[in-house]
Amino acid sequence: SRFAPVPLSECSADADALRVHEDTIKTLSELLKAEKSSNSNVVDILFPPRGYCHPDDVSKKSFVVPLGDGTCFRHVHQDHLQVYDMTYWTRWDTHPGNYEDFQYNPIRAFAKAGSGMKLYFPSSHGMSRWTSNKDNFGEVGRLGDVVQFEELPEGLRTDSVARLFGGGDSNDAEGDEERQTPTLVCGSPDEVSNDPSARGSSYDGSYDFAPNDKNSKEMNLQRSVVWYDIALNSPDQLRQRMAWALSQILAISPFEIKDADRYDTEQFLTYYDIFVRNAFGNYRDVLREVAYSSLMAEMLSYSESRSTEYHLTKTNRIIYPDENFAREVMQLFTVGMHLLRADGTPILGGKDGATPVRTYTNDDIMSLARAWTGFDRQSPRGNVEDFPSRQNRIDPMRIVIEWRDRHPKLGLEGRYVGERYPLCRDLPKRHFLRKGAKFRLLGGSSTPEWLNDDPKWDNDEKIVRVELGRGGKLYAELCQPDGSGECQFASTVVLDSNLKCDGMLCDIDHLRVVQVIPGIYYEYVRPPCVEHAFFDGGRKVKTREGNVAACADSLLSVASAACCYPSELSSRAVWASRYVGERMSYGTAAERCESVGRVPCDFSSIGIVDENNAFPFDQLEHVHWTDANCEVKAMIEPSDGSVAIVHDPFGGSDVLRHVRRDTPMFFHAVWDEGTGATMPSPENNCGGMPLCEIVANEGRCLCQTTVVEKRAFRSMPRNPEDALARLRVGAPDPTSFDDGTWIVEPADGSSAEGLIVAYHRRDDGTKFSARTVFKVTEERTGRTFFLKNVISVVRVGVAADSVSVAAAAIPLFRNPPHFVSLVDREKRDGHYETNAVIDQYVYHPNTAPFLAFRFIQRFGISNPSPGYVWAVATAFRRGSFTEPLSGQQFGSGSYGDLAATCAAVLLGRETSFELESDPTYGSLREPLLKVVGLMRSLEFRALDNYPFVKLLDMTPRIGQAPHEIPSVFSFFLPEFEARGLTTAASLVVPEAQHLTGPKIINTLNGFFSLIKWGLQGYWNGFGQNRDDGQRNRNVQAGDYWNSVGRLTFPPLDSATSNGLGTISELSSLLTAGRLSKDNMAAIESAYKAEAATNATKGLLLAQQLITSSAEFHSTGLVKRTLEKRSEPPSNAQSPRPYKALIMLTFEGGIDSYNMLVPGCNGTSRSYDEYAFYRGELALQKHEILPIDASASPSSTICDTFGLHDSLKSVQESYASGDTVFFANIGALNRAVTKSNYLEETRTQLFAHNQMITEVKQVDPYRKAPGTGVLGRLTDALTALKFRTGPFCIEENSAPTLSGQPGVSPPSVTVSRYGVTPFDEKSHKFDELDVMPSLEELHGSTGVYSSLFGEAWSSSVLTAITQNKDMEHSLGSTTLSADFPKGALSEKFQIISKLIKSQDQRGTDRDVFYASYAGWDHHKDMKHYMRQKLDELDPVLDAFRTEMKAQGKWDQVVLVTASDFGRTLTPNSMKGSDHAWGGHYFAMGGSVKGKRILGDYPKMLNDFPQDLFTLGPLNVDRGRMIPTHSNDAIWNAIAQWMGVAEEHMLDEVLPNRKDCGSPMFHESDVFDIPNYIRK
Repeated sequence: SRFAPVPLSECSADADALRVHEDTIKTLSELLKAEKSSNSNVVDILFPPRGYCHPDDVSKKSFVVPLGDGTCFRHVHQDHLQVYDMTYWTRWDTHPGNYEDFQYNPIRAFAKAGSGMKLYFPSSHGMSRWTSNKDNFGEVGRLGDVVQFEELPEGLRTDSVARLFGGGDSNDAEGDEERQTPTLVCGSPDEVSNDPSARGSSYDGSYDFAPNDKNSKEMNLQRSVVWYDIALNSPDQLRQRMAWALSQILAISPFEIKDADRYDTEQFLTYYDIFVRNAFGNYRDVLREVAYSSLMAEMLSYSESRSTEYHLTKTNRIIYPDENFAREVMQLFTVGMHLLRADGTPILGGKDGATPVRTYTNDDIMSLARAWTGFDRQSPRGNVEDFPSRQNRIDPMRIVIEWRDRHPKLGLEGRYVGERYPLCRDLPKRHFLRKGAKFRLLGGSSTPEWLNDDPKWDNDEKIVRVELGRGGKLYAELCQPDGSGECQFASTVVLDSNLKCDGMLCDIDHLRVVQVIPGIYYEYVRPPCVEHAFFDGGRKVKTREGNVAACADSLLSVASAACCYPSELSSRAVWASRYVGERMSYGTAAERCESVGRVPCDFSSIGIVDENNAFPFDQLEHVHWTDANCEVKAMIEPSDGSVAIVHDPFGGSDVLRHVRRDTPMFFHAVWDEGTGATMPSPENNCGGMPLCEIVANEGRCLCQTTVVEKRAFRSMPRNPEDALARLRVGAPDPTSFDDGTWIVEPADGSSAEGLIVAYHRRDDGTKFSARTVFKVTEERTGRTFFLKNVISVVRVGVAADSVSVAAAAIPLFRNPPHFVSLVDREKRDGHYETNAVIDQYVYHPNTAPFLAFRFIQRFGISNPSPGYVWAVATAFRRGSFTEPLSGQQFGSGSYGDLAATCAAVLLGRETSFELESDPTYGSLREPLLKVVGLMRSLEFRALDNYPFVKLLDMTPRIGQAPHEIPSVFSFFLPEFEARGLTTAASLVVPEAQHLTGPKIINTLNGFFSLIKWGLQGYWNGFGQNRDDGQRNRNVQAGDYWNSVGRLTFPPLDSATSNGLGTISELSSLLTAGRLSKDNMAAIESAYKAEAATNATKGLLLAQQLITSSAEFHSTGLVKRTLEKRSEPPSNAQSPRPYKALIMLTFEGGIDSYNMLVPGCNGTSRSYDEYAFYRGELALQKHEILPIDASASPSSTICDTFGLHDSLKSVQESYASGDTVFFANIGALNRAVTKSNYLEETRTQLFAHNQMITEVKQVDPYRKAPGTGVLGRLTDALTALKFRTGPFCIEENSAPTLSGQPGVSPPSVTVSRYGVTPFDEKSHKFDELDVMPSLEELHGSTGVYSSLFGEAWSSSVLTAITQNKDMEHSLGSTTLSADFPKGALSEKFQIISKLIKSQDQRGTDRDVFYASYAGWDHHKDMKHYMRQKLDELDPVLDAFRTEMKAQGKWDQVVLVTASDFGRTLTPNSMKGSDHAWGGHYFAMGGSVKGKRILGDYPKMLNDFPQDLFTLGPLNVDRGRMIPTHSNDAIWNAIAQWMGVAEEHMLDEVLPNRKDCGSPMFHESDVFDIPNYIRK
């Protein structure tokens, strides 16, 4: 809530209606007093969990609060005096009042008027207009806040803004001629400078700018033009093929990146070049580049993700980091969802021993999501494509350390991020002079890039710096003088030996920036190291003003020296550093103070040593040592054992927000369960620990801590595995210490020989002390670690020397490390932590077999054997592969080598030709690779005037196009199961996702058109039409007059000279010689028949037939039986009453808590609870349409609910009794609680692909494998003699409409665009007829024929037959309702036409499936959800109107579903993350509406009295365990459709009796007239 100061008189004169109760005033007054800050305009407060607000006051606005100290505050809108960049609102196509070309622009005019910059929101506008648009405005902060330049929205981080506020280079003054000099910047790999003299347009390959005469569709084609040109003409085809495979594993989609589907080319090519450049490099390098890519960060919404600490400090709100990337980087890019053996087979566990073991949990995702905070795009620069948004999507992202979470993070395998890294306190003295020390050239700037020095110090002569003397050792290393003594500066310098110190270098602990010669600087990059979160003997450190404190480890160089006279220990201190920004340990600080006759002190503020020094001390942001002690305590959350770090400095100073007693920064602790101690909680008096206290209002324990460190090994470890399992604390490389420091002892005579070396400290006088360092080589990955022989644990609640409590009863947890200091954060450490997280992913045991499986699939084997996966995974792990026949070796020998991986995929023993005779071997080919393969094999040649190939609308037509991947799940799900024999054989067929009737027709049409008439747009061709006027629709096959290019092999005259030989060669080129004898004979026969009158047409016909063959579209061997396939019987008109079911899925996970909102006040499950818990995601009351829920079952509690105000037609349908809502529905396998849901749930929760598949299947235990809920329902209806019509709109019907083979009519996929004729003829003389030969080519196949070939052949003839039927059904059908524009509307128009054609199709039960994607709103949820609902509602309204016009509204029911619900609490991107239970609805004329069924869950346990304890179904962050399963809804739907018998319902819903959920019944959901009952 936001409050603004007002005159005291307003507190006394306020109207009674705006007054609040005294107890509310008391709470708010205390909060406002505590939070008053330097901002004099507004104060923001966060209402505490246990704070009391009178129920009558919860919804009040604009009231006043007297503070009792003569000040008064008024409650204001949360955006009052918030500063925004309003540039977006000045564009002519955004603000409704603007005119094109800025002829009239009220926002711009207001700014230009110079009368102030406050915009007043007009009272005539509804607030929804503000809330739905404000996310388009760059948010700067509150009026009066001080904002760091790098925290500005990207559009404001410009040179002009920097100069306006006094920033920029000192030479960048106004009027300086050099200000206009271009700046040299670091480009992306292989970037070249622009050539302004280059001519061109999007037609001939120029893409550096968007010319005004080109539309966005043509600009979109530019990136695909580049891809096609390389795919068709580049000689490095294997590199390109590997890049294509990588791009499908680490997928980005232009459809999920704001504004990226319009003009942008270079950014997508830059991203794709990661894969081209590293195709035979290392996968870790690929993943790191991808992780730093702005495109990936925007798509998976971690760009600008900020830590909970940041939000707490800036806004006083608890907001969690976005979880999107943290989930998908594991699920899709590295480790996968289930633990795997080395051969890719799953590791099983659970109670039944048959459940795949999860690789990670949602707790892991929440923890690691904190490691993906702080990323932001680099500032815009030149030499790159100029985007309308002016966003830099080219360069690797930067880290804004202020946004970064800096607390410990428990990662995979129970290891903290940072384990096995050396402790910073253990680095050798003056590590900047040691072997391996790294220096980066800064050039003429003294501002470091990886450290946090104030940019204002840059080239400031007042700043005291470290300057090297010419005779010093470090000077020589950095200067590298040539023969004349001139320095030859390298961009990076790494010391290869230890150096001796000289001058100032001998007096300092730590080096930041060093001046080598005047005007040339290097930055020292300290090696990666970590700090332990808990330590003993801490000292208080304070900011320069002396008003904020924290604890620091006295051995770490994290603070500066502040010194007082011994008689004035709490007075003004003096600064005692050798250079500005110096950090040192406490011991060094004490020595510095002693050198100036002073001592460290608990100062009140800091001055200077030399009073004549004019250095601006107000710029010192880092902390300084005091002599006061400081205790590090642990706040323990007993519900899950998580811990927060609390600093308790002596002397009563205010504490840094993230380590205060009320910190929300909890992280997972690893407790030692072997001690027998109980988890401290208020219920057990904090476990009886004497130094713990109960924090009653939070239900937690605050305990003192002591650190215990003990030896891990007293002798040499048995093997590396033993050492790596026990040793978690890293150590510096012993060779960086002085000679003679260590005694080296290699392991011998054991399995550790050659893999473990012990380094004993010579001054210890004994071996295997706690300071012994082991050098351990991990056999699986080849990595080498230096590990300290110590186990560090934290004891809770007792003093270090306590003997009053038995040691066995003391709670212990592992001492967690963290990279970013809690008191002195540096950008450097954010990068180090990112690398450590990437290492956890890449080097996980799962990654090699997981990626091996993916690579094998992308190279053409859908179901590789365990041996094949093991061979490829081994090559990935070892980094090498030896070809078995020649002995040739591939790879660098490094883990993750992609050259070795690729060689193992292509050259292993399981790639031999003999295996193609196995019916389960091979795959369907990717649609796009078939197109490119045809063009490349048959030597496509473009016309000179059209040198670049443009293939149009390939995604809707065949399912694939370059740079048009639909989502992060790429083109194909690796686990996709198609209908038919492949599923019966337990095979996956990823490419079958696009094996639908419309796409089969489009593919064959495109091939036939290319073969007969060349590349052009007529007759359903893939290409563009010529724009030179040379066009003629009436051309015969073989006439390429209209084309922009054509296939040149074989020459058409070869049809006369050697037709049969040419066909044989075509078989080799297009099917790798797999064309069966029977199919070859059929093609030759067709050729001979046509060639008898026209040899050219005979050859063209043969090419068409080969490109339609199963051998061309799959990679197996086909063996036909020479029998024709049976045709499905046609339906006669049905005499039975008609019913239709439409299943509409909101794919991506709709945030249904902003669709259905409780409307009660003050109670549990009320609007007040909803608004409190949802925070900034909550709909405001003016954004809600009320609905009456009084007829609902009592479990809903509220009689009043509300709908999102975009759902006006749904509100009307609900009010008229045609819509019912289902509350808290989801995938339930068993009855579960918060304590056992992970163990009892087989479905992989919170994962898109798994959860949407479960929604479609409703069969978690695969009792009816390969089937879906609509397929089984159709089977049951067919068994009851109903005439069924199963339809899927646009996409593959599997698994939703998949039933048992042969039971029901095959499902029909219909394109939302309607029906495209098959093999359209150019004119009446086009007599090439492929159908007779197609029926022969695709006849029945034998038992040993390829199942993938069968999948193609069985689909082709069905697709052609269904296409004709759909032409007949849809061709003349018209609708009366006025449908809006859009893809969803087109789907519902097709459904409406099919329902209207029910009589001519002869069905009495139609089942439709349609999806509506785009609901995965991790970012700006309210804004994007409004857009989606604004599209949905008019479509539903038009559909309802149409059904009523047809007289079928009472016979139709529409049911909605989604992957899952979403978190109620917001993430840092103003979005919500994956959750579980959600709310859905059904609508239709027979629906018993105006009710809410199910149980709307409690978010908190006892709102408003208890604002802290989560509700019984709230797992975390508002992830709700469903109260009803998906089965419950389908039980009622199946009964309404006509399935009444219990045993048949059990077949439709195999898990309905075991799912732990009550069922809805037909009478619950539908009005059933008596005549229907009878």
